Amino acid sequence: MFTLAFWKNWPKAEQFFLAFLGVLFITALAVFWYSYEQNPAPAISWDQYEEIQSEELTSRTFSVGLFPVPVKVDNFFVFETRLGSTFYVSPGRAYVNLALIMFSISILLTIITTLKRFWFLAGMTIFSLFVFR
Repeated sequence: MFTLAFWKNWPKAEQFFLAFLGVLFITALAVFWYSYEQNPAPAISWDQYEEIQSEELTSRTFSVGLFPVPVKVDNFFVFETRLGSTFYVSPGRAYVNLALIMFSISILLTIITTLKRFWFLAGMTIFSLFVFR
């Protein structure tokens, strides 16, 4: 029944650190879902362009003697286009993202160094692939 209570035997500092990482993880998920709901709004917005073209068309013709005389009228066409704007990345959000990635990497490296031989080698191999890719 108390299988999940094993971490209560840890020192208080480690319990606090684990709780802090849990809160940070949940906050990161909440920020992710908030940004996802905004669609690409912070980075891309819709731009609307209008273009008006005039073209002369024959409305009707009538005959004067042997010659047909066309009656020309101007028609105006309005073309509207919606395009995405240029991609904009907020520097503040980019720096926060970079800081979270660096913090996560340092936590993962700390955890990997406490592992036994095989798992240490496996973790460092995965970390090396992450860095060099």
